[in-house]
Amino acid sequence: MLKDYYKILEIEENFTEDEIKKKYRDLSKKYHPDINPSGSEKFKKISEAYDVLSNPDKRRQYKAQKDGSFGFPNMDDAIFNMFNGFRGKPVQNKVIKLDLSPIDIYNGVSKNISFDRQIPCDGCYGKGGDSKVCSVCSGMGYFKTRQGSGYFVQEFVTNCPSCHGQGRIVHNPCNKCAGRGTKTENENITIDIPKTADNGQFLKLIGFGDTNGVEFGDLIIQINVIDSDGFRKIGNDLIYDYYLTRDELDLDTYFIPHPAGSLNVTAPKDFNTNTPLKIKNKGYDGGDFYIKLNVKFKRN
Repeated sequence: MLKDYYKILEIEENFTEDEIKKKYRDLSKKYHPDINPSGSEKFKKISEAYDVLSNPDKRRQYKAQKDGSFGFPNMDDAIFNMFNGFRGKPVQNKVIKLDLSPIDIYNGVSKNISFDRQIPCDGCYGKGGDSKVCSVCSGMGYFKTRQGSGYFVQEFVTNCPSCHGQGRIVHNPCNKCAGRGTKTENENITIDIPKTADNGQFLKLIGFGDTNGVEFGDLIIQINVIDSDGFRKIGNDLIYDYYLTRDELDLDTYFIPHPAGSLNVTAPKDFNTNTPLKIKNKGYDGGDFYIKLNVKFKRN
């Protein structure tokens, strides 16, 4: 049974490209699994629906199937789509760095992320302009060659040098994007950072990367933990550099800041800046909290 993509995306059949895009963004922010853990299945369905309805060719074919007819606008498109699907440049994932403090990760935090991404040009709907099937490769986009004989035959695939693997050649470039098929748009999203995040780890947001004019890549967020306000994160341990004045050396208790709330820590009998104070289970996920004692003073 044919899926009702219009119902899944909560739109009408007469919605414009911009209206479909806006609806998809609203639903994505609501059901993306990194934002809404229980929305994973719903997100997959709306992504599938958007992939079809946001592409004029796919939408036209879907409508033909829905209406019970299977027509192509012309024979060139028919040949191209039968053998190649919807060929485009390889989709590249977009990677951005996100700086977080040890306190951010300890408490868990929501972060607003602003970034530029490539989306389909609204002038040509990602096609780059009017195109025709490449006559050199007959729309295949590649050539196969064989070398050797008998049991030692190797097959090599190389992109067509005329259409660069696209299968089509733009002969009338779009005025808005100069034939690129994409345009730059600024995106703002808010994501929840898990308390298990660590330096060098990656978070993936499916479908939030750049487009090749046909489909979207993923947005990869690289976690970068930076020292902040005297705190450092090393594995599951939290480290704090505590600086005492000469007067504070005689105190019996130190007032130590901590992401979960300030702590009163008993001063050691034998003061040693080489040996940090250790408080168990006050780090990350069962890790410990280490207080590195330092002395600061001004010379007379």
